[in-house]
Amino acid sequence: MKKWIRRVALAAVAFALLAVVLTWTSVSSRRTRPKNLLLVSLDTVRADHLGCYHDGAAQTPAIDALAASGLRFEQASTVVPLTLPAHASLMTGTFPGWHGVRDNGGFYLDDDQRTLAEVLRDSGFRTGGFVGAFVLDRRWGIAQGFDRYVDDFDLDRFENGGGMDMIQRPGSEVADRALEWLRSEGNRRFFAWVHLYDAHTPYDAPEPFRSRFPATRDGAYSAEIASADAQVGRLIASLRADGRLDDTLVIIVADHGEMLGEHETVGHMGRMLYEPLVHVPLVVKFPGTGRLRGRDERPVQLVDVTPTALAAAGAPMLPGVQGEVLPAVSHESRAEEDINPFLVTAYGQAYDRAVRVVYDGPYKLMTTSRGDRMLFDLARDPGERDNLAARDGARVAELTRRLEAAFGTTVAANDGLRQVN
Repeated sequence: MKKWIRRVALAAVAFALLAVVLTWTSVSSRRTRPKNLLLVSLDTVRADHLGCYHDGAAQTPAIDALAASGLRFEQASTVVPLTLPAHASLMTGTFPGWHGVRDNGGFYLDDDQRTLAEVLRDSGFRTGGFVGAFVLDRRWGIAQGFDRYVDDFDLDRFENGGGMDMIQRPGSEVADRALEWLRSEGNRRFFAWVHLYDAHTPYDAPEPFRSRFPATRDGAYSAEIASADAQVGRLIASLRADGRLDDTLVIIVADHGEMLGEHETVGHMGRMLYEPLVHVPLVVKFPGTGRLRGRDERPVQLVDVTPTALAAAGAPMLPGVQGEVLPAVSHESRAEEDINPFLVTAYGQAYDRAVRVVYDGPYKLMTTSRGDRMLFDLARDPGERDNLAARDGARVAELTRRLEAAFGTTVAANDGLRQVN
C-alpha cells in the first residue's frame, strides 16, 4: 500500500513538472534571437498599481497585454529607490557600490563603466535613448553608448520650479521623439530606451486620464500610470504597424516604486526600504507568440535586466556584470543563496543613511547603519508591521551573514569617489 501511494505521489509530481515545462517551452522549436530591443523604464511605478499585478482598478491595457503574451516576474526588486542610481544599475548590471552613483545629482556614471547601450552599439545595433527627466541628463554619464540621446530640457522653463527632479517632460513628448527616431531608422537593428517619468510627482495627469480616477492622491497617481501606459501602447502599436514587433524583445520595468501613505510615508525618499518602494514590475515579451509566457515567482532584480537582454540578443556579456540572466530565460538553476536578491541604498558619500535588505523566501530582513534590525514575514504580514527580529534571532543572524557576504562582493574599492564637486 505504501509503495502504491509513493508511486501515485511521484506520478503527480512528474505531471506537475511536465506542465511547468510545457508552459515555458510550448514553442521551443520556434526559438529565435530577437533582432531589436525596446526597453521601457517606468519611473516611480510600484508593481501593485498595474492590472497585470492584480490591481483591479488599474487602467494599464498595453502593459497588461504584454504581460499576458509574455513573462511576468512576480518578485522583481530594484536596488535603490532613486532614479539616476537605479538606472545606472539597470544599464550596467551592477550595484551602486560598484558603479559609484549614489544619488540624483552630484554623482555621475564614469566612462570606465561599460553599459548595455555601448555593447549593443558595438554589436551592430542603432541605439536611441529618450528620457523624461533632467536627473537622466547626459551630464550625469547615463547617455554612454547612444547614437541618439534626447535630453534637451529647457532649463529656463523650470527656473523657479523647485528641485532638479521637477525638471521633466510628459511621456507623450518622450514617445513622440522615440517614434520619430524609430521611423527614421527604417529596418536597421535597433535598441531603444524610453524613460517615462509621468508617475513621479507632481501627480498631474493629462486628460482623459485624470477624470477617469478619483480626485485623491492615490487616484492622481494611478491616472499618471494610465497615461504612461498609453505611451507604451503607442510604441507597441507603431512597431506592430511597421512589421517590427515580431522581431523585437520588449522589456518593461520600473526603476523604483512609491510610498502612498504606508508607514506614514509619502514619496520615495524615506529612510526604509518597504515593499511599495522596492517591489517593481518586470515584464519581458519575446518575439513571436507563446515563448516563455506566464508568471515566474522566483526573486529577480533590476541588475538582471542587462545580462538578460545581452544573452537574448546574442551580444557579448558585460565584463564584471553582477546581475544574472533571468532564470526562465537561461533555463539554468541557481544555488539557493544566489536567487535571494539583496538591496542596498545610501545617500551621499558618508553612508550615514545606509539601508540594506535581503530576502529568504517570505522573510525579509532590513538593516540600517544605525544598527536597526527588522525581520518581516511577507506572506503573513505583507504590510510589514510585525517586526520578528527579537523573536527569531537565529534567522536574523543567518540573513545578516548572508547579506554582508553578498554586499562585500559588489562594492568597488573606489566606491563613493565618483562624486561631482
